[in-house]
Amino acid sequence: MFAYQVNEQIELHFLTHDFAEPLFELIQQNFDMLAEWFPWPAFTKEVADSEQFIQRQLEAYARQKVWPLAIVVNGELAGMTDLHNINRDHRSAEVGYWLASRFQGQGVVTKALAAMLPLAFDLYDLHVIRIDAEEDNLASRNVAERLGFQLDGVIRGKIVRDQQPRDLAVYSLLRSEIS
Repeated sequence: MFAYQVNEQIELHFLTHDFAEPLFELIQQNFDMLAEWFPWPAFTKEVADSEQFIQRQLEAYARQKVWPLAIVVNGELAGMTDLHNINRDHRSAEVGYWLASRFQGQGVVTKALAAMLPLAFDLYDLHVIRIDAEEDNLASRNVAERLGFQLDGVIRGKIVRDQQPRDLAVYSLLRSEIS
């Protein structure tokens, strides 16, 4: 399966069932941090939940709707990134990412995405890739901006978290803007 060496420490691996147990453990270890931004940690209660998630990702990959990748640092699962909502007609997709707290602040996501984005543009013949981040998720927004994504705008009340409407910052990167 796909494995890409980003640098001496960081690798991107296609998400397989081999990652089910380490993925579950990483989610549990980072539950509070992840639950601040995502709804899915609450539904990850046992390894079988991670196995089911991976199976859904593999099925969506077979339909060319998602490209799920594990971020591995020094041989250890550190987080995930993916290309999702792949639309071949409009040549567009979105990228998502998360990283365990102990790997944050080291440029891991920025380096991983800097390697992944050109591959994604070529592999799926994309024109544009989008990042959606909650307006107050400054870490995620900073990643987008460091990678050269342009802020297209803020959609007010786009998502609901903790029963409160949240604003969503929408970023995009065109193929022609890849350096």
